[in-house]
Amino acid sequence: MSIQLLGDVPNAKARHHVGSKRKSLRVAKMFALPHVGILAGASLSAVAWMLPPISSAGKGFVASTPTSTDLFRTIGAYLLIATISGIGYLFGITLSRKLPELKEGRASDLRQTDVWTASIVLSLIGVMIANIIVIRAMGFSGCFHSIITFNANALKFTLYEDYNAGLLSLRYLSIAAAAVAIFRYLAFREFSFRTILSFALLMFVAIVSSRLSLIWAVVIGVVTYLLYPADRPKRNISRSEFFSGAGIVIVLLGALTISRTYGFYQTRGADSVVAAVGSEFQRYLAAPFQGSIESVNNARQRSRLSEKAGIDASLSTNSAFVDFAILIGRWNIIGLSLTLLCSGCMCGILRRYSGTYLILAFGVLQGCHLEIWRISMFHRGVTLTLLAFTLTMPLILNWIRFPALIIPRIRVRV
Repeated sequence: MSIQLLGDVPNAKARHHVGSKRKSLRVAKMFALPHVGILAGASLSAVAWMLPPISSAGKGFVASTPTSTDLFRTIGAYLLIATISGIGYLFGITLSRKLPELKEGRASDLRQTDVWTASIVLSLIGVMIANIIVIRAMGFSGCFHSIITFNANALKFTLYEDYNAGLLSLRYLSIAAAAVAIFRYLAFREFSFRTILSFALLMFVAIVSSRLSLIWAVVIGVVTYLLYPADRPKRNISRSEFFSGAGIVIVLLGALTISRTYGFYQTRGADSVVAAVGSEFQRYLAAPFQGSIESVNNARQRSRLSEKAGIDASLSTNSAFVDFAILIGRWNIIGLSLTLLCSGCMCGILRRYSGTYLILAFGVLQGCHLEIWRISMFHRGVTLTLLAFTLTMPLILNWIRFPALIIPRIRVRV
C-alpha cells in the first residue's frame, strides 16, 4: 500500500494534466497489442474499400457488390483471427513468468548502444552492396533519371533481378537501426551521429527497396517506446511532437509514392500529384479487403482468387487470407489463426523483456500483425532477417564483448 502526501501534488490542474497523459499513454499502448493491430489494419482497409474512387484510376478492383452474408463472414473471420491472436498473447505472458530475467546495464539493455551500433554497421554493409548492384546495372545517370521521372520502381526491379538472400539482406537491418533511433529520441531526446546515420540508411533502403521499411521502422520504434518499463525514466511526448512526427511520416510516404508511381498514375488519368498519391493509397488499402471477401467465401478456387475478386493484375498483395488460401485452400482461416496464435504467444513472451533490445522482435511481429489485411509477412526475408538479428544479437553481445567502436557523439538540440 502506498501513501501519497498532499504536498506531493501541486494542484488539481497539475493532477488532471498528469492523469490525462497517463490515460493517453494507456490508450496508445493498446495499439501495441497483436489483436488490436490486426483489427486496426483491417478496419482501415475496409473503410478504403467502402469509399468511392478518388480518381479515374479506380479502387484497384472491379467486381460485383458482395452480399451481406459475404461481408459478415469476412468481418467474422477478422474477429476470429484477432481473438485467437489475443489468446496467444495472454498465454505467452503466462509462459514468460517462468523465464529468467536479463540483468540491467548489459549490452542487451536499451539504454546501451552496443546492439544499435551493430545494426548500423551490418546494415551499412548491406546498403553498400545494394548500392553497387544498382549503380553497376543502371549507372549514376540512369538512377538519377529514374528518380526525376517518377519511376524509382526501376531501381527496385534492378536490385531484385538477380536477388539472393545473404549479405544483401543485411540492408533490412537499417529498419532496426532507425527504430532504435526513433525510440531513443522519443524516450531520451537523443539526436546523435548514430541517429543521422540510421535515418540515412533507412531512406536509401526506402527509396531503392520498399516504403515498407519506413513504416516498419516507425512501428517498431513506437512500440518499443510504448512498452518500455514504466519504472524506468523516459520523457512524455507532447501533442505537437506527435502531430509533427505523423506529418513527417505522411510527407515522406507521399514523396516516396510520387517518386515511384506518379508516372503510372498519369497514364491512368490522374491530373495532379494529390490525385495520384490518393489513388495509390486507396488502391493499396481497398483491394486487399476485396481479396479477403473472395478468399473467405470462395477459398476453394485458390488458383484464380485475385482474378475472381476483380483485382487489378498490377496489385500483388491482396490479403493474408488470399496467401493462405493459395497454400491450403479452404483451410486458410484455420492456417492463419494458428500462425497468429504462435506470433501472439511470442509477443507475450517478449513482453517480459521490454527493457531490452529483444523487445524489437515484438515490434517486428507487430508489423506483421498490422500487415495481415494485405499480406502474410511472417515468412518474408525482411521479417526473418530482423527476427534473427533482434533475437540473437542482444544475447551474443551480452556474453561476447567486442572492442568498443567509437562513433562521434554529435548532439543536436531539437
